[in-house]
Amino acid sequence: MEYLVGDKKVRYNPYHMKKDIKLGEGKEGEVYLVKDKAVKFYKPYCQKRRLTKEEALFLSAISTKRVLMPMDILLNKRRQLKGYSTIYIENLGLGNLLELRSSILKEEFSILKEDIVLLSDSLVLLEDFMLENISFHQGIYVIDPGSFTLSEVDSTAVYGLNMEVVNEFLILELLAAATFHLTKKRELSQKVTQGIFHDYQEKEYSDLIEYLIDDIQEENLKEYIKVKSI
Repeated sequence: MEYLVGDKKVRYNPYHMKKDIKLGEGKEGEVYLVKDKAVKFYKPYCQKRRLTKEEALFLSAISTKRVLMPMDILLNKRRQLKGYSTIYIENLGLGNLLELRSSILKEEFSILKEDIVLLSDSLVLLEDFMLENISFHQGIYVIDPGSFTLSEVDSTAVYGLNMEVVNEFLILELLAAATFHLTKKRELSQKVTQGIFHDYQEKEYSDLIEYLIDDIQEENLKEYIKVKSI
């Protein structure tokens, strides 16, 4: 059963939905595959802050491509937020990203950058940018917006804060994990990621995404990291 909250369709009583496969569980809730969507069902009690109904509705109206926003907003009988659905993206693993050609990598990083600009313009602060909330499927998909918050500062400041979060994720988690995935050597992984970050700072790029787009050149990510490890 559905009804309107503002001009947004909202699904009523999600606990009658058939939960096909459990995809994961965190402090906030459990995520299930329901038909072709990933649906987060909030736990009755949790210590972590979670989205309000108004925030979930606001996020659902933002048309991003790689940072997945809520779709259906799920309410209980008292019209309290009990969860939300997003597009389901099968996670093919970090190795899938490493094999992508440079042309595809550049396009994927560019699309991710466009999403960050769009969210910053909407005053959305990105949080929980971590490997656990990423699916790799011919690109990078951010799959859990549950910790995003709305800011009261201007979009320029929000963009700066968001890029700090994204840069930290890219250098401390994604590139470090990719390097270790290839070399299985923790010390070399740290050396390569520190070297990439140093080059990025030396060339005075505005953000790490732009640096990677330019610096990958003709290599896929696997070859790029091998070159950097020499």
